[in-house]
Amino acid sequence: MNQKQVNSKLNEIAMQLKSIDTIGLNYMEYLAALIYAIYGIEQEPNNFLIVKELVYTVQILDEQLYKIRKNERSEKLFINIRFREVIKNENYLIFKKCVLQMEELVKNTQEYGKKLIAEAFEDAITKAAKNNEISFQNTEYYTPNEIVKTMIDLLPIRNNSSIYNPACGVGNFLVESAKLGNIYAFGDENNISNYNICMTNLWLHKIENKKIDDIKIDKMPKVDYVVANPPFAINNMQKDNKELNHMLNRYGVSENASSYSKFIVKMLESVHEGGKISVILPHGFLFKKTISEHNLRRYLVENGYIEAIISLPEKMFNGTKIPVIILVLQKKHRESDILYIDASKEYIKGRKLNSLSEENQSKIIETYENKSEIPNYSIKVGAEIIRKNDYNLNIKKYLKSPKKEKSVNIKNEKQELQRLEDEREVIERKNR
Repeated sequence: MNQKQVNSKLNEIAMQLKSIDTIGLNYMEYLAALIYAIYGIEQEPNNFLIVKELVYTVQILDEQLYKIRKNERSEKLFINIRFREVIKNENYLIFKKCVLQMEELVKNTQEYGKKLIAEAFEDAITKAAKNNEISFQNTEYYTPNEIVKTMIDLLPIRNNSSIYNPACGVGNFLVESAKLGNIYAFGDENNISNYNICMTNLWLHKIENKKIDDIKIDKMPKVDYVVANPPFAINNMQKDNKELNHMLNRYGVSENASSYSKFIVKMLESVHEGGKISVILPHGFLFKKTISEHNLRRYLVENGYIEAIISLPEKMFNGTKIPVIILVLQKKHRESDILYIDASKEYIKGRKLNSLSEENQSKIIETYENKSEIPNYSIKVGAEIIRKNDYNLNIKKYLKSPKKEKSVNIKNEKQELQRLEDEREVIERKNR
């Protein structure tokens, strides 16, 4: 089987699971559980067809999920999934078909290991996210693959790099990072559905050195790189937490600050000296006049941590039209200028969502790597200018868009010229 066929077959199984009323829009985590369970059964010495009768089938699957929890040393992996509670006699025929198709898919792709199904699972996640069928919290949005790839390519990830995503979601940033070499993956995710999908995603992509959990402030890892698209408004960091507040205060940030400001602090605290951060933020962070945001911008500028501010096109995320930036930081004192890149006008226009072409992505990466200044696209700005502007980092303040030239309607202009000529002739005849 080729990749396209595997994608199609896995999507077919996903849609069948979705049609079971007791599963519905939770189908992606049930698909994750089914993949994981079938693989586990197939790898046992005396593997066998598990599809016999309803009670027996769901019992075997649930037992397999228990074994998976033990193997992964995770108390919560698939803890909310019990096939015996959702699969009933009236939907057993559909479920039986799903199990048989999944078992056949695993057997038919064995020569490729998990590679084909891993790619197909990524494809299924993307389709589900585009249809708002993954249970992200409010103001937390699935990051399109081309933005994920661009953000990862901004970081010099290599073999044995350690990477942390404090808003892990379904793991797409960590999976993309692992395509550049073996990594040590760390991530925060307290949504159980997304946690199940994420763990399956990482397992299929053979990311074995991983810790995905609700990581406490005092247990945060120290890593080479941090990458994230954190929620803009949901504040899931516990207030009245002395350790958290002490950490925030070092940056002049209060416990009532915006969620994304707290995430920036958390990222700075979890990256090694000299390590890098690539994070999506709303434009508001660049110019908000609240005390916490102003203090944090000043801290970043005065320490020389900001490498680049990259403006992206609007309508890139399903569920929001908010235009965003990528902020690239290096935790190392630098005297270099801040590179501004305005990539907001170069994109593929879509009916509902816009996207970045490979050419658009390459231009961003090459401009960043070469620190190039390109008219109307990129510019370098020194810290002294930022200070004069009271640490306002708004991209429009430093990189002006060219004024649009007034369009000329040739037909109308010709008609107007002819009218004036006729008028001139009339006047000349009167004066003769």
